Amino acid sequence: MRIIISPSGNLYGSENVLYDYLKNSSVKFNQVFVPKGSQFETKLNKSGYNTFGFSNVKKLYLKIIWLLLSNNIRSIYCNEAGHVKYILLLAKYFPNVNFIIHVRIIEDTARFVKNSQNVRVISISKTIKKRISVPSNLIYDGYEFKKMANWATRKESQILKIGVVGRVTKSKGINLFTKQFIEIAGSNIEFHFFGDIDSYFEKSEEFKKLKNISNSIFHGFISDKSNIYCAVDLLLHLNENEPLGRIFFESIDFGKPFLGIHSGGIGEISDLIEYPYTFSKEEIPFILNQIVNNEIEFDLDKLENSRKLALDAFSINSYSVQVDKLLK
Repeated sequence: MRIIISPSGNLYGSENVLYDYLKNSSVKFNQVFVPKGSQFETKLNKSGYNTFGFSNVKKLYLKIIWLLLSNNIRSIYCNEAGHVKYILLLAKYFPNVNFIIHVRIIEDTARFVKNSQNVRVISISKTIKKRISVPSNLIYDGYEFKKMANWATRKESQILKIGVVGRVTKSKGINLFTKQFIEIAGSNIEFHFFGDIDSYFEKSEEFKKLKNISNSIFHGFISDKSNIYCAVDLLLHLNENEPLGRIFFESIDFGKPFLGIHSGGIGEISDLIEYPYTFSKEEIPFILNQIVNNEIEFDLDKLENSRKLALDAFSINSYSVQVDKLLK
């Protein structure tokens, strides 16, 4: 028997990676534990997966302990590392069970003080791996490139619609946005924000400045990616410490040029696929201003070459095979 735990029930990057993995894995999973009533639980149920909805973490692990005592569980895979303390405790008392923990965000890297022989850790990038104090397996997230849309082009007279996808919060680099792009805003450009607004950040002076930027439009979280990418001409991403960056894959899959900071996971992806449009944070305003004023255009041949390299480097099939090996 094999089970999966998804600590989060949102439909952000980690949940979408898990969903794609389930579709492509050769391993049979008996049950997926997911927050009760969540969007992810609904999506899994509609696709026919056997789920168990939990509303309390402690009750969840009491249920898992009961399963460990009464069933022949071979492995437990946790899709995020927020539950590390529970997993490590179970690993101590159930040494014959294989536990796998996927570390997806920088905040979770500090949770590992020690490890057990029956616990395997997966890091999603070198950025994450170097921050974890215990050994980990580096496996870049896979992505299903299904759209392969034609690359977006823009006429000089058109308004440039720039998409900013992700939670509107300081950790996503929005503070850089408010400091560096206020002067760029004008009648020929629109900034479209797709993501929930962090309640703490919403009260800040930085957010007030952001709301006052001319032509800034806030859409909130939208689960249908097509609705996002059909509304923009390019994607702007300003997180200097992105763990990996599924948003990068989505952008090039939907044929929308990606403009981001060459650091963290975004820098890793950029190097692996020879992507030419990531820059230092100091360069971004200058480059964006050139794009707005039609002084620079995206090279469609280079973009297409990067997409072809991404198909191989971040293949969902390759990803699934690597994760399967740790679970078998």
